[in-house]
Amino acid sequence: VCIRLREWWERGLPMLPVSVNVSRADVYQTQLADTLLALTKKYGVDPAYLHLEITESVYAENPSKIIAAVKQLRQRGFIVEMDDFGSGYSSLNMLGQLELDVLKLDMKFVQNEMMKSEDRCILHDIVSMAHRMHLSVVAEGVETREQMERLHAIGCDYVQGYFLARPMPVAEFEALLKNQPARAEAPRPRERQAARGIRELLVVEEDDAYREKVRRTFAEQYRVLEASDAESALECISSLNRDGIAAVILSMTLPDGGASAVLKALRQDPAYWRVPVLATIPQCDVREDLPLALDTDDFLCKCHPILDLRRRVDRMVGVELCREREYTLREEANRDFMTGLLNRRGLKAALECLRKEEQPLAVCLFDLDDQKTVNDTYGHEAGDRMLHSFAELLRRKTRAGDILCRYGGDEFVVILKRLGDAETARKKGEEICRCFTQEAKDGLPSSCSAGIAICGAGERMSADIIDRADQALYRVKRGGKSGCCLFSSELRTPLRP
Repeated sequence: VCIRLREWWERGLPMLPVSVNVSRADVYQTQLADTLLALTKKYGVDPAYLHLEITESVYAENPSKIIAAVKQLRQRGFIVEMDDFGSGYSSLNMLGQLELDVLKLDMKFVQNEMMKSEDRCILHDIVSMAHRMHLSVVAEGVETREQMERLHAIGCDYVQGYFLARPMPVAEFEALLKNQPARAEAPRPRERQAARGIRELLVVEEDDAYREKVRRTFAEQYRVLEASDAESALECISSLNRDGIAAVILSMTLPDGGASAVLKALRQDPAYWRVPVLATIPQCDVREDLPLALDTDDFLCKCHPILDLRRRVDRMVGVELCREREYTLREEANRDFMTGLLNRRGLKAALECLRKEEQPLAVCLFDLDDQKTVNDTYGHEAGDRMLHSFAELLRRKTRAGDILCRYGGDEFVVILKRLGDAETARKKGEEICRCFTQEAKDGLPSSCSAGIAICGAGERMSADIIDRADQALYRVKRGGKSGCCLFSSELRTPLRP
């Protein structure tokens, strides 16, 4: 592999890391790290391009030996992957002790989990756990677009499998490399922490010695940012990405009311108001600064042991992560994983949040006329592409505040807010149907039909309105498909058998 990497570099091919299996016998060799480092030096290859895969079963056999070997390999710049995770030897305790870079999910484990319902599948929990440990996640055995998109939706970093490519000779792989865009070089070991998305801990403290103590305590866990006054703290906050800030440690004794200014900036900005803030006070007696500290998430006396500070910060961050997890789960439960649009559960939640000022509403029900034909003739992957294409069309042709839902297999509901003009709504429906036909891809038959009903100002939005749109849609389908019909009083008699 080192020879190949050197050849690719000399020929100017894009440099991509290559994973190499390390056998059980190799791991137990005391000179493994030195031997591999000597190979990379011999061929002038950066160790970061050589990813070392060690199977999960090896980790279970001799934990202390493996922990030491992995530590040596990473210290010399190699990327270490745990292969076949989920194959039957999984130990969360072992995973917590090892310093790894990548977690590779076993092919059979991934495929078995994919067959489960979403409420029984634990893939999302495993990916979230790995990310909290700053590990990248690779899923093996991906054979369909649906599997890939589901893994993408739950946050998996990489996939491998027959859907992308089957094993191939070196010459074929090199041909693929030539067609790849230029890629940034693999990160050096000291750059990995930032590359993995390590979050920041902001310490706003006028005492240099206390800041130093905090920095030493959290250096391995966070990228510690320091500010000695309110002005520099506010500048730092304005330059940070909200998702990167884990917590703020804020001194209540900043001069000139600095603590109040920093806390106000955090709490009044929608991007930062959920960032947990721990207030530090000089001693435990009641002070004039304590009322302000009570407005933070927690507070602690500076004279307490530094271990207490770590415990408080970890607790705050953990609580916030739980809140974010709950929000993410709620969002996932309301979304169709294939198209990213709302599902029926999400539609119901969106309708419950409608405000009176958002009425009147135009309720449009779309049906893809040829979805079953495409699935039967061209395969379900082609049918999935058609669903994606229509979902993207809806996003382009509607406004940001409108409600978009995949209502059933090939049915979509669009609710246009503040639109009571029936003729305008009909034209919008016709425009979407026309564009879907004109933008047909891969020679697939593409047409859709639409039924539209108006929910007037002051009228309660309910399933009856969607049923009216359904009756109008059925009128179109009976007339030969591919068209748009507006509900009117003469359609009130049920048309479906």
